[in-house]
Amino acid sequence: MALKNQESLTVVRDCIEESGQAWRESLTEVRDCIEESGQAWRESLTGVRDYIEESGQAWRESFTGVRDYIEESGQAWRESLTGVRDCIEESGQAWRESLTGVRDYIEESGQAWRESLTGVRDYIEESG
Repeated sequence: MALKNQESLTVVRDCIEESGQAWRESLTEVRDCIEESGQAWRESLTGVRDYIEESGQAWRESFTGVRDYIEESGQAWRESLTGVRDCIEESGQAWRESLTGVRDYIEESGQAWRESLTGVRDYIEESG
């Protein structure tokens, strides 16, 4: 009977060892599955992070383009205003030259009148 009990215990022990082995294999499979899922999540999150970084890069490039456009527009405005200022300065110069010519004409006309009146006065004095 002792032999039969020992054989029985050996069978139970073997059964426990086999089921423990099955549990270890099952847990190994679960662990592998979790690791693979985690890897898939990490890859997925890496993809999301990369997408966000690329989108951000696209936004930065877009804003850089807008900033450059504004700077170029401002430059065009500055050049345009410089042209307007130069035109006004040139017009003003033309006006000043024109007024100088008018002033000179008036001065010359006045001189001619003075000379004419001097001639009239001298004539009157000589005739009188």
